[in-house]
Amino acid sequence: MSSAQPTDRRVPRAYLSTTDILHLSRVSKGLRATLESPECRIAWLRALRSVPDLPPCPNDMSETLYTALVFGRNCFACGANEAYEVDYALRVRYCETCYNDNVVDGAALLKDLPDPIRDVVMLVLPAATSFECYRIRRSISRTHPLSHIMQDYYLRRSLEDTVRWASCLTHASVEDVAALKPAIRQRINDVLQRQVHAVLLDCWERLIDATPENSHDDVSRRARILSLLRSNKHLELPSIDLDDLDSDDDDNYCEVQECDLAPEVLRSSCGKSREQTVQEAIAREDRMEVVHETLLQARYREIEDCYQRLVEMRLQDYCDPKILPNRYDGARLWGHLAYRDSSRRTITQDNFLEEADDTYADAISSYREAMKRALASLIPQPQDDKDCTRMLGRCWSLGSVLLLPEALFSCIECGKSAIPWPDINDHWRTAHPNKSIWFDKDGEKLNVRWWRRGASTAFKILRAADLEQARNTYVLNVWISSGKLLCICSDPSLRQPPHLTWPELVLHVHAHLQANQARKSAPVGEGGLHAWMNDHDLNDCIMSFGDPHGLPPEQLRRVVRATPCLRVRIMEALDSSPGGTLPICRICEEITSNPKDLSMVLQQDADAIAYHMEVKHGRQFDNGDVRFGKPWYLPRYYM
Repeated sequence: MSSAQPTDRRVPRAYLSTTDILHLSRVSKGLRATLESPECRIAWLRALRSVPDLPPCPNDMSETLYTALVFGRNCFACGANEAYEVDYALRVRYCETCYNDNVVDGAALLKDLPDPIRDVVMLVLPAATSFECYRIRRSISRTHPLSHIMQDYYLRRSLEDTVRWASCLTHASVEDVAALKPAIRQRINDVLQRQVHAVLLDCWERLIDATPENSHDDVSRRARILSLLRSNKHLELPSIDLDDLDSDDDDNYCEVQECDLAPEVLRSSCGKSREQTVQEAIAREDRMEVVHETLLQARYREIEDCYQRLVEMRLQDYCDPKILPNRYDGARLWGHLAYRDSSRRTITQDNFLEEADDTYADAISSYREAMKRALASLIPQPQDDKDCTRMLGRCWSLGSVLLLPEALFSCIECGKSAIPWPDINDHWRTAHPNKSIWFDKDGEKLNVRWWRRGASTAFKILRAADLEQARNTYVLNVWISSGKLLCICSDPSLRQPPHLTWPELVLHVHAHLQANQARKSAPVGEGGLHAWMNDHDLNDCIMSFGDPHGLPPEQLRRVVRATPCLRVRIMEALDSSPGGTLPICRICEEITSNPKDLSMVLQQDADAIAYHMEVKHGRQFDNGDVRFGKPWYLPRYYM
């Protein structure tokens, strides 16, 4: 046998480009094995060295993998082509699906760890690149592992493995932890070098993607970055407010070298197409938007917690709690704090109070006035009476329009109605703490509407009471609390003076008028089985300035109450109802034209049900008259 037999593993003698050698490695398994053999390493080295200004391959990474990372288009997980989700700090190239599966926000796993353990995990793990080339001085220190935060993005498997490892440190002895310190220091240094290398690769790619119009700016930025890295400025954690730094376009903050201002990559081919770099840049920008939104929401949650403590500590004693914004909107009064350092700066109670202590009085006052203006703008001004219009114009500027009898509002979120100012703000603060009361970001439109139908009812009540000139809710409340204005119906759900208020009276009357209207054209059965009696003729039930005979309000109303025996029967029926259901009047269902009429749904109260059957239908309660169901059309505040 001849000793000069050819071998399958020969080093390619020609100089191959990075893309050529990548394509060859995917022709067949045999050729791939040949190109990945130690003898062929020189081919990969030659290909990489032929690319001008390309940062060298890291020592802890093979040339094959480095070439695939920078120049390849195949997903490292599934092998799909056109994988443009690449992160040089994590050293991964994925398709969009695999990136979302493998790169995760660290907060979910890190938030419950003790602070020392969490800090160790973030120090020894590389995070997705957060450096911003347009904010060099503000973000150069992000290459340091000490700048990592929980909301950074990490490789899922590495994060899970590192969390498990670090969790074991809680049970380690002092000697074991001391023995680990050299290894941890080395790991932190490795992560630092990895993050720096990722910045250099991003700068190099921007030169490829540069157009003749913007190449000068990209070259200048890269030169400044190289200068800062050479002088170890990235190792200095910032001690001043990063948002107050001068513009990056002012290059006097560092000394650049002439050789950095003339990169060779601009004058020769680099082996990576501009089309690929554009696609990767688009994917990177999309990721950065997602990351920034994640960070922004994390900062807002921190401000919300700080604002809630501010309310408990100071604001409740400073002003009426009813005028305070809810948790969501209160945090947005200091929303500028969330944007500092591109939303990467954690907000603590101390630095929040440094800002809020001097500004909360003005912030709350501005919010209150904005709310009053927005609510007042919902109420239409009459146009037919010039004197009235002129009077209301003056009231508008003073905010007195919110004291008008028709100034009642309903919540769009849950449907609750008949809420005046400032109760509508208090309702939103307590019922919807995590959603803005503002419909738009400009703070002009509200998630609140004027209760138009309630306003019509309010005018009917005033007309029936011969109080059409009454234009102040405060005065009406005084009259109601003293018994000078009331409804003398027998509905037990209507509170007695002095606890009754104007909005409650309007809501009460409106509900009965709506029920009457829904049954107005309904058939009446024989024997009174389907009878419906109107006990709210306003000319009869609305009384103003007391009874002519001097009877007190409690004697004017004959409130219907369930007898003890009847109460037991009704409560037994309510207690035996399926969970999550409400009582519905069968008689009303049969005589009501609107299948979604709310008055068919009875209150879960024995007196209210007894009143409904006796006064509205002229009969005693019977178990067959009530069914239990889950009316899907009910507003949320019913349930």
